Amino acid sequence: MSKNKQLVIMFLISVPFSIMNFTAYLMGNMPSLLQALSSILFMIIWFVFGCMRYQKQKEYMLLSTVFWFVGALLLASGYYFNIAEISIPAVLIWPGPAYGIRYFLETPSEITLALILVMICYGCSTAGVIVGKLFAVIRKRL
Repeated sequence: MSKNKQLVIMFLISVPFSIMNFTAYLMGNMPSLLQALSSILFMIIWFVFGCMRYQKQKEYMLLSTVFWFVGALLLASGYYFNIAEISIPAVLIWPGPAYGIRYFLETPSEITLALILVMICYGCSTAGVIVGKLFAVIRKRL
């Protein structure tokens, strides 16, 4: 799979989950249980996507790192420089799909939560690659 296709998939994964959580994060409200479950599914998908890409782990990890780092950078820039044209799309793509996790956290809805959510999602993606690699090693030994 080409790098461009992977990036498109990374963006497209976010859309339905961001829509699902939109009503909660738009107003900074606590998400519902359904939104929390939606966000957990979003993170599981990132984990599975990472597992599937273990064979090209260097390429995938570079793309994943750039994807999540750029997201965090855009979120922080938009927030600290008060630029809505950057903040709104960044929230829709990066922390929005995972906003339901706030259901389990006692963190106010602000930039700190957004950056935590980005780090959690990046961690799920990275963990997927590691687990995929471990399963490959185990399969070879059996």
